[in-house]
Amino acid sequence: LIEASINQKIDGIKLVRFRQAIDLGKNKKYLKYALIPLLLLFGLIIGAPSLIRDSSSRIFVNPEVEFEKPAPFAFTVENADDLEVIQYDDFLLDVSADGTILPGDANIIVNNFPYKMSKVEDGTFNYKFNKVQKTVDFYIESGDVRSKKYTLNVIPKPAITSFTASIDYPGYVGKKDEKLSNTGDMVVPAGTKVLWKFDSENTDNVQVRFGAGEKTETKRNGKNLFTYEQRLTKDAPYTIFVSGERVPNADSIGYNITVTPDLYPQISAQQFPDSSDNKLIYFLGDANDDYGIKKVDFVYSVTGKSAKGGVMPIEKGSLKKTSRFTHTWDLQEAD
Repeated sequence: LIEASINQKIDGIKLVRFRQAIDLGKNKKYLKYALIPLLLLFGLIIGAPSLIRDSSSRIFVNPEVEFEKPAPFAFTVENADDLEVIQYDDFLLDVSADGTILPGDANIIVNNFPYKMSKVEDGTFNYKFNKVQKTVDFYIESGDVRSKKYTLNVIPKPAITSFTASIDYPGYVGKKDEKLSNTGDMVVPAGTKVLWKFDSENTDNVQVRFGAGEKTETKRNGKNLFTYEQRLTKDAPYTIFVSGERVPNADSIGYNITVTPDLYPQISAQQFPDSSDNKLIYFLGDANDDYGIKKVDFVYSVTGKSAKGGVMPIEKGSLKKTSRFTHTWDLQEAD
């Protein structure tokens, strides 16, 4: 009975072709309901492919891997392509956040120490590196979200580390030559010759300009040594310019030179006749010079048939700036 019943059921269920079993024509009216989810799926594939790709990767490709929830925002360093600063200059870092939720604050981590960034507006921050001396690594952090690591590169700044000025005084001054260290302002007599030696770092060129004249190249005597020589004849301000390959006209410093002119000696004298001997004349006078009187002579000439002249030393060897002298002239010596 059981077997007969089963056979009866088999005869009642005969194989039917799919097209005959389902009338697709009757189901076309339901396609309009499927159009909305299909359009939504197509929009996600175009507008947010990561939503489909990442979800399928987690579910089908790596079902046993535990995935963390994606961060609601990400940091972007706006001037990431220009992370360079000249040594000892300031650098302003601009950072923005992009995401579904924007952070209210952010820190910059430099050498494992956090510094609070200044908030410009929602999702925008900046931070000022003050007088940067060396290359530094950093990253941005807010809560559990942090950026990748960045590097602020420092361009070495050309600079004069020290200099000397060897002063060669002219002979008429009677002054011993000297050397000044790290002293640019000076007062020297006219005709003084000065040799400057500049010790530098990160420097490819040193120039000197006197007054409003043109810049003059110095002479390079090694990797970091530059020299320049000039004979001084008049007052003038002068400026020293330093440059590097990547930092032209990096810095300049100005000084003043005062030149003391060599004035002509001055002399004044009075004569007094001897009341008892008209052949004697007395002279009293003063002689002065800015660099001292070395010699005073009495010079005379006689006109007439027996014309002659002569030189009588009055004073010699004194280096005083002002020298008083006396002289007695016996007219009989001129006969």
